[in-house]
Amino acid sequence: MSTKNPFFVSPPEDFQSFGSGKFLVSWAGRSIPISFNGGNYWQHLPDYVNWGLATPKQAVEDTPNDNSKVITVPTGKLWELTSVFMNYIATASVGNRYLRFKITGGQDFWQVDGQTSVTANQNIILQASQNYGILPDEAGAGYFMSIPSGLRLTAGQTFTIGDADNIDSNDDILLRYFYNEYDGLLYKSLTVDATDLQISWSESIIAGSEQSINVLKLD
Repeated sequence: MSTKNPFFVSPPEDFQSFGSGKFLVSWAGRSIPISFNGGNYWQHLPDYVNWGLATPKQAVEDTPNDNSKVITVPTGKLWELTSVFMNYIATASVGNRYLRFKITGGQDFWQVDGQTSVTANQNIILQASQNYGILPDEAGAGYFMSIPSGLRLTAGQTFTIGDADNIDSNDDILLRYFYNEYDGLLYKSLTVDATDLQISWSESIIAGSEQSINVLKLD
């Protein structure tokens, strides 16, 4: 166990007594057993994410000879996609490419298709952003698509952008995207007014995890 005044950071080997007073107990992930005022309680509290703590980020994906890009939200994170810029460069292969932008997570959740095709040797710009209206397409110039405002992607969900008809896998896509990243851990907290606060752990709860529990004495 380690301590950092005024927080106690756990877990200890078995349990720890924090004495009497008013405490704020917070943790990430699982429920924990808490004992106070002569009773034992398994705390199953609603999960929440602090949506006020976002990190604005940008990323680039420009691997050549790839007519579709699939971007996956990493484990432990949530994303709010804010804007996308794509330069689609078609090869000389004959065929009409229809650009598609969609979000999936086991199944399709949201999708928008360009209405104008990209033909052989064309170079098209696609831009998507929150609060865009879908504007008329102009062949050879670009597409403008709208991303639903406030749409948040959970870990494992993907957004895909590229040629819906897969005419030539050697087409090129230069992709730039901006997003707000949130800590995907689901935090829980509990305020306790106790004559003797005790927090316990068992191997089945903490085995293989890095779970920590913070206790702040409020008075």
